[in-house]
Amino acid sequence: MYEEILKRIIELQKQACNQSWLHEILKKEFHDAEVALVVLHEQKRIHYHPLRDGRNIIKPL
Repeated sequence: MYEEILKRIIELQKQACNQSWLHEILKKEFHDAEVALVVLHEQKRIHYHPLRDGRNIIKPL
C-alpha cells in the first residue's frame, strides 16, 4: 500500500531538492499523500526528522 509514494520519497532523497519541501512536493503529485504519509509512518517505513523551525524532513527507513 502506498508503494508509489514511498518510491517517490526515495527518488527525491537522491536528488538535490530541498528536503524540507518534500511533503509539499508529494501533496502536489499525489492526492492521497497526507494519508499515505501517516500510514507509512505508522508502519515504520518512513521517519520524520524534526527541524528547529518546526518543519520535518521525511526519511525512508
